[in-house]
Amino acid sequence: MKKSTKYILTGTAFFLLCMHFSLSALYAFRKNYNNPVAESIANKYGFPFFHQGYSLFVPMAEFDDFIEVRYREGGKWTDFNEIGTRYEYDVDSKLRQFEEYTTATLNNQIANNLYWKDGVRQLERIEQSTDYGRAVYFCQRLERAKRKLTHSHTYIDSMQVRLVYHFHPLNGEQKNDVFEFSKVLVEIDK
Repeated sequence: MKKSTKYILTGTAFFLLCMHFSLSALYAFRKNYNNPVAESIANKYGFPFFHQGYSLFVPMAEFDDFIEVRYREGGKWTDFNEIGTRYEYDVDSKLRQFEEYTTATLNNQIANNLYWKDGVRQLERIEQSTDYGRAVYFCQRLERAKRKLTHSHTYIDSMQVRLVYHFHPLNGEQKNDVFEFSKVLVEIDK
């Protein structure tokens, strides 16, 4: 092999290794930055490769959380359905990973931006976030894809997303806590 080819390969390998460690460090310390661009880049690189669920090292948490959605079609609201069962994708699919990521980011929004006014939950800060917009867009895209596959032509003009926490207390009493977000105008016809 030529000497120049060795230098090019070594330089490329060194550059890729430096990029990997830089992006990994950025992902590991992403909460310390007050820069949304850096956090976005860190999440795009780190989350698909390095994110590990809680069940890897410890038993599952004492609650399940999932996104439910309902649509207004034909002048009536449908029932709320969990998006995993409504769109019938596998537990191991990329859609499931994106659902878990979206649920986790909504959880962070609730932890950081939820407040009460006169004893009533105020969700407008959460509804203004990119994470909430991602959840709405995800549900909207899934519904469009389902309608293309089933050739449904019922017009949908609104949708509503909610985040449900299903708690598993030790005494056997099960409890749900629901964060029902505002109704959103959408246009889904195919």
